[in-house]
Amino acid sequence: MQQADITSPNPFQLTCPNCQNTTSISINPIQGKDGFWFASIDCHRCGEHAFFQMDLPGFDDAPSFYFYSWTEKDLASLQQEWDEWVALKQRHLPLKYPHRSLQNKKLNVLLILGMLAGSLFFLLDQYHLLGVIFEDIEARQRTLNQYVTRLTKLPCFSSVMRVKLETVPILYTTESVYRNHDIQYGETGMYWGEFQIKIHRSNFWFFGWPKKSRLIETIIHEARHRASPGLGHNARFYQLVQKDTQCALRHW
Repeated sequence: MQQADITSPNPFQLTCPNCQNTTSISINPIQGKDGFWFASIDCHRCGEHAFFQMDLPGFDDAPSFYFYSWTEKDLASLQQEWDEWVALKQRHLPLKYPHRSLQNKKLNVLLILGMLAGSLFFLLDQYHLLGVIFEDIEARQRTLNQYVTRLTKLPCFSSVMRVKLETVPILYTTESVYRNHDIQYGETGMYWGEFQIKIHRSNFWFFGWPKKSRLIETIIHEARHRASPGLGHNARFYQLVQKDTQCALRHW
């Protein structure tokens, strides 16, 4: 093929189908065998490149490309050919577009990083529940004391519940959070003849922050066992725990 050395910044006001650019577009006529002519179009904004045959009656000279008697129909046909060319590539070769490929790569990297971060978080959380990760027991006990003190000042509890929160020792424990294949958040100790309430590490994130809603619910749950030992874990027990927890979170 013979390519004419002719370029022009979008002389026909074409619109790039890929990025909608109407400037910085160059068109080159290229002559093939048997008198066939082809258009080589480049968008200098997004890098889109098109190459297709032109059907222009009477056109036989590259230098006359810009002096050809272009009709609106000819220009519409040229734009349509370019649109169809880009649509074909988008349908079959979507990753060949430089800007889209870069965007997809960024999304893929973010997705991979998110999956790795989630996996690492889950792994560390499991290590934390097993007691593998170092924990500041004194700091967690101070946090626990602060939560209990604040709860006693909220207008959510009966006098019996308030007395239990104020008098029963509520202690942080490093005992295993697993019992009978379940994660336990706290225990009153009353089932083993103990007076204290134990709060397990499952109420804290592995980097020391308390799981606010979970910790509040756990403290109320265990205090309710002390205030109403006859309820066990029946429906009435959970109704009272839910009511007190919702009230505490509203006033927190």
